[in-house]
Amino acid sequence: MKYFVHESSYIDDNVKIGEGTKVWHFSREKLQSIVETTFIPETYYSSFAQYTIKLRSKEQRDDLQAKLKENDIPSMIYYTKPMHRQQAFTDLPFEEAELAVTNNLCDTVLSLPMHPYLKEEEITKVCDVIQEFRNA
Repeated sequence: MKYFVHESSYIDDNVKIGEGTKVWHFSREKLQSIVETTFIPETYYSSFAQYTIKLRSKEQRDDLQAKLKENDIPSMIYYTKPMHRQQAFTDLPFEEAELAVTNNLCDTVLSLPMHPYLKEEEITKVCDVIQEFRNA
């Protein structure tokens, strides 16, 4: 499989920014039948700051995060409050119904470790814990 690493994108000794795309491909292959994963067009590459998956509900997301923590796997919920509910936007008119997707995503997404230094066995551990959680 080709991983679309730009030739000039070195960030460290022989580690390229596009290596995150390689990690993404491997993670997506293992996770796409378990949880909802991100899509990146084939000709794109990314440096990836995080790898975000979508669960069915807030409860499922929170339970998975607890399971990952039990297994010493970091995860993060970056947007617990949608932008339109934050102080800076309180003066803007909007209808909650118009932002249902935003509200849902804030309740259901979870970001997993993602960087070019991840080893295949570390990715496999994350994926195995998620699979175990889904099978429970």
